[in-house]
Amino acid sequence: MKIAVLGAGLTGLTTAILLQKEGFEVDVYEKESIPGGLARSRIIDGYVFDLHGGHVYNSKIPGLNDWVFSRLKQDQWKLQPRIAKILYKNMIIDYPFELSLKQLPIKEAITCIKDLCAPRGQEPDNFHDWLIWNFGRAIAERYMLPYNQKIWSYDLRQLGIYWVKGKMPLVTLDEVLQAVLTGAAEEKAMPHANFYYPLQGGIQTFVNALASEVDNLILNTNINAVQKVDRHWIINGQAKYDFVISTLPLKELISIMKKQLPAKIKQALEALKHNSLTVTLVESFAENDYSWLYIPDKEYRTHRLVFQGNLSPNNCPTEHNSLTLESIGQWEPEEQANELRQKSWPSELKIGRIIASEYVKYAYIIFDQQTPANLEIIFDYFKELAFKSIGRFGEWQYYNMDVSMSRAFTIVKEMVK
Repeated sequence: MKIAVLGAGLTGLTTAILLQKEGFEVDVYEKESIPGGLARSRIIDGYVFDLHGGHVYNSKIPGLNDWVFSRLKQDQWKLQPRIAKILYKNMIIDYPFELSLKQLPIKEAITCIKDLCAPRGQEPDNFHDWLIWNFGRAIAERYMLPYNQKIWSYDLRQLGIYWVKGKMPLVTLDEVLQAVLTGAAEEKAMPHANFYYPLQGGIQTFVNALASEVDNLILNTNINAVQKVDRHWIINGQAKYDFVISTLPLKELISIMKKQLPAKIKQALEALKHNSLTVTLVESFAENDYSWLYIPDKEYRTHRLVFQGNLSPNNCPTEHNSLTLESIGQWEPEEQANELRQKSWPSELKIGRIIASEYVKYAYIIFDQQTPANLEIIFDYFKELAFKSIGRFGEWQYYNMDVSMSRAFTIVKEMVK
């Protein structure tokens, strides 16, 4: 059987490696000049730049660590604790906010605790009200609502809550009280409490290790048309395949499969929503060990800083440092940097020149109330075809690196039954 894999990100590359092992003939198509998809890096003037924001790895999926470290040896990664912070009213406090109440003025902390202890009632079905229900109004209004309004740039009352578990810290009152009494904002149970990052070359180093195992990786090739003719799939009007596995964003299928898709499927695809992102790498004069910093304040358009230079000792030239600015939507890098230069800003976070910038069309999935129904329509249709769509934007799910790769294992296992 001959299979086309569309997209050479982590999911696509993992899929190709596993299919090859099972004896399939596989071609992997990638529009960029380098593989990696969302997990691409470049090196500019000695600075490592993760183009789509900081990508770090950890996993509790059985067997996946062994698979990953057999591709890029474990001693070629830096294992480090997640040190996340929040810029709150010109103070830098620990993340998560609800476990850092001891660092607030005492009256604010008391208000937050009282609201957290208030009767909750029935669990709401929209994200805005759920944040208040889960964290209490005081915590929600100080951090949860403003930060999430920035990152989603969408009416939070129109978002569902089905996607939240495993993605947001869901702490108990006991944990909050313990943190207040001890002053320790523990993140041990949270995603990426500890994580791995390559010592050399950014996350691209791991991507390249995967790509080196792919027999036929076709770079610099846009997918313009995917059409089923009789029992075969035709890619770009020429190459013929028995099966197609796409890791492309689902919405891209509207244009490349326009001759294939019924109106109902196009309508469901068009209804899917997402956000884009501007990521700008700047020189930094920070002297800290932070991993990243969240900015809930609505006066800043930037919502997160990733301390790129802290992720590996080899991410910057000697005696230099860097960080990336992340802002929803498309924004001129100079304006993005100037916002932080001109605002009141803690001295240890002063930034310097712009090194590089990247616009990310597909960055965050918007989980509105209609998304599950639209995905069901789309994937019910694909069940009838020798075609699968997998990965973060291929399944329209908030997958981290480990889950993106694990989806390849699941799909290949299903195919070889």
